[in-house]
This record gives sequence, C-alpha cells and structure tokens, in this order.
Amino acid sequence: RFGRSICGPKPKCEKCTIQEKCYYFTSRKLFEKIITKYKFKEIKIEEIMKEIEKKGKKSNKKNTQNTNLEKINYKTYILQITLNDPKTIKTRTKIFKLSPGIYFYVGSNKKGNRLKRHLQTKKTEFWHIDFLLKHANIQKIYINKIPLEEKCAEEMEKFLYVKGFGSTDTKN
Repeated sequence: RFGRSICGPKPKCEKCTIQEKCYYFTSRKLFEKIITKYKFKEIKIEEIMKEIEKKGKKSNKKNTQNTNLEKINYKTYILQITLNDPKTIKTRTKIFKLSPGIYFYVGSNKKGNRLKRHLQTKKTEFWHIDFLLKHANIQKIYINKIPLEEKCAEEMEKFLYVKGFGSTDTKN
C-alpha cells in the first residue's frame, strides 16, 4: 500500500523515499504532464464565484454587460475534487463506491457555462458529477480553449479510474 494510505490526505511526495513504487506519486506526475502538454490554465474558484454573483446581480438589470466569467473562453475543463470519506454515490441509474482521495473530472463546455453549474450548491441532479459534488469539494479548476475532453480522458485512463463514471455523452 502506497500513496494516500501511507501519507494521509496530504501526501508528502517530495520527502518520500519510495516515489518510484508509489502509484499516487506516478499518477500525480502523469497529471502534471497532461496539464503541461495541453497548456491547461488553472483558474481560481473564488474568481469564478465572484463572477457568478456579478452575473446574478446584473441579470436583474435591463442593460446587462458580459462578466469576466463569460470572457473566460474555454472548451475543456478538469476539476480536481477531494472526497474526504468513503461514499456510495447513487446516481439515477448506477451506484459507485468511492474511497477517500483526489479525483479528476474532465468535461467540455459545449452548451454554456458548465463551471457555474458545478459550483452551484442547489441544482437538479442529473449528471454523475452532480451526485458526487454533493459529498466532495472542488479544489482546483483547469481550463483550455481547445476541445480536448476525450483526449485528456483517454490519457487519464492510465490512472486508476472509476469505470462508468461520467462519460455518458462521449463516443468511447
């Protein structure tokens, strides 16, 4: 057993003497390569939340202007999500048993502002991610202006992944 089972919820990879054997460490490095290779940009959750609030206030006015959130032009995003406790996630059609840890969710922004939806606490649960986010926290968000959802998801399959979670609207 390696990674978070030894280190705890906050790994100490830089001090670790078994990095080459540790699945968590190698997964973390692979993720960093994907972020670099596809030139993803990290955006601050606080900035998004402020823009959502601004947009909400402006929608009540006649003359609305674009917010910075709408100016963040992105096609693909990756959510870094932390689940602190083991959970059984029941969606509309499936059940997933998840261990505590860090999860990544790759998505596309095909029809509007998906990040706004993910950050809302009150919403109709429809997608698998909606059910997970009831129990987990988004820690970081990465965006890219290029549609890369399927490429990134394929590369991230080198990690341990939750089979059947998400991916209901992709070709594979």
